[in-house]
Amino acid sequence: DTKLRPNQLMLASIPFDDFVPGEVQAKVTRNAVSGLLYPYGIASLAQDDVYFHPRHENPAFHHKDAAYHNGTIWGWNAGFTVTALNRFGYQDLSWPLTQNLGAQILGLGTLGSMSENLDALPREDGSLTPTGTFAQ
Repeated sequence: DTKLRPNQLMLASIPFDDFVPGEVQAKVTRNAVSGLLYPYGIASLAQDDVYFHPRHENPAFHHKDAAYHNGTIWGWNAGFTVTALNRFGYQDLSWPLTQNLGAQILGLGTLGSMSENLDALPREDGSLTPTGTFAQ
């Protein structure tokens, strides 16, 4: 798969050892930031990809499994994303993301937990749509 995906950021979050050269990690992080990062999470596919689905569940257009890895935001990807952002000097992005994740846990869906997924794009009123398992 040659698509831009958050999994690539795992390369930039391995502690104590460079799995690939630092300049490659920096480029991967820069690309992920520009193509996948939102203030509330990191998308599973870039918005400009033909297979991008902004809504996880949108039965009039696609089965939910078609969006599962093609745009949907996965909460568990936030950990290595924040690590990579901090490692390469993107604290201006990692801190607001971390604050937003805390706000999701404290005020979105099931209080005290985080939903498995979010729609990649917010609703018209700006609110986020939690999807998938209600508590991770």
